[in-house]
Amino acid sequence: MGFVLLAGALVAAPAAAVSYGSLAFTQAAVDDCADWFGTCEWKATCKIAGGEDAEVFAAPGGVAQDLEIEKSFEVKSFPAKVECSLFEDDGWFGESWIPAGTASIDLPGGGDYSFSLKGDQGTVVLTAVADSFEMPDGIAAPAPAAAAGKPAKPAAKARQLVGGYLKDHHGHGVVLGLPWDAFKARIDQYAAQGVLLFSMQNWEDGGKRLWGGIFRSYKGKQELVTDLEWDPFLKRFKPLYDGGMRIQDMEIYAKGNKFYFTGVYHEGDDENTFWLEELNPFVAKWSSLSGGGLRLVDLEVYQATGKWRYAGVFRGGSGSYGIRNAMTWDELQTFWKPKEAEGRTSLTDIVTHNDKGKQIWDVATGGGQGQMSPLLEGAAFAKDWKDRVAKGFRLATVETVP
Repeated sequence: MGFVLLAGALVAAPAAAVSYGSLAFTQAAVDDCADWFGTCEWKATCKIAGGEDAEVFAAPGGVAQDLEIEKSFEVKSFPAKVECSLFEDDGWFGESWIPAGTASIDLPGGGDYSFSLKGDQGTVVLTAVADSFEMPDGIAAPAPAAAAGKPAKPAAKARQLVGGYLKDHHGHGVVLGLPWDAFKARIDQYAAQGVLLFSMQNWEDGGKRLWGGIFRSYKGKQELVTDLEWDPFLKRFKPLYDGGMRIQDMEIYAKGNKFYFTGVYHEGDDENTFWLEELNPFVAKWSSLSGGGLRLVDLEVYQATGKWRYAGVFRGGSGSYGIRNAMTWDELQTFWKPKEAEGRTSLTDIVTHNDKGKQIWDVATGGGQGQMSPLLEGAAFAKDWKDRVAKGFRLATVETVP
């Protein structure tokens, strides 16, 4: 699977932008074939963003036959238009390729995609998996040079990131470090292709609030509830739930002396709730809900009235589950490394907060084979992401420090 690293590749992004991406075609499913003998000679080509056509596969295939293929493209920036063409060999005594169908997708980023190539000769559906990483803010910029005769400013401490990964064959998109309006535009671009926001992250940088998220393909509707105080945010839950929407993730952040909430809902019919409490009552509620068939899918920690409070989103689920709270980084490593070595546990969410100068970590765990990255600065985190995706792991959660 190929990737590319570019500087300044994203539209309207600063020069330090980092972008990785690939599109891998994995299967060609023959739905129809007009050949009298029941088998057609197929060939498909695709091109990215107006580039050169490249052959994706060439093979015979009959109705209801699935052909395994391996063809990867590098994607240099997002969104990217992907255009595919199908041909069928209509020659009796030699090759005579005739057009058999076309399809195109405006690829917003990572996810799972299908290209239905249909014409008079038959129908072939190409399945593709895309992975993408975009970090418009790149590495934290060094402090600007001091004016003549003035002392130099100390270099700003670079932001670090840590990620939890899950072994998974589905594609995903990662976007980190956008102001809300630009982030919302990316959410809409993804949603137009059936790729929804599954996990959000926000932080302040230089007095500006930045947003990030992880996107995955999902069949169903999506609705955002944004920038509301607690009471109006809570009031939106029941009508949305009754309308078949389930809260998937939420962010809590302070503006002045008030807290605001932003949440994303997905279409679903499972049990669903969210809960806010101090640590001990929260863990007790987590235990009760988990025993009743719900799983913690999003964990938040925030400080209100001088006390640390925990918030969690729960959705119906099954399989293993766990939670560990109030660890130092070293304690987290001691807990996690044996789990990763066993290969049966993944990180559902990882959060951190600074309590009186001490960085504290909390994690929620689930089943599957998981990995956790080290604490890394922006470009190094992006490179680490690329390496893990190449081994079949996809980012499930990300946290920033500070």
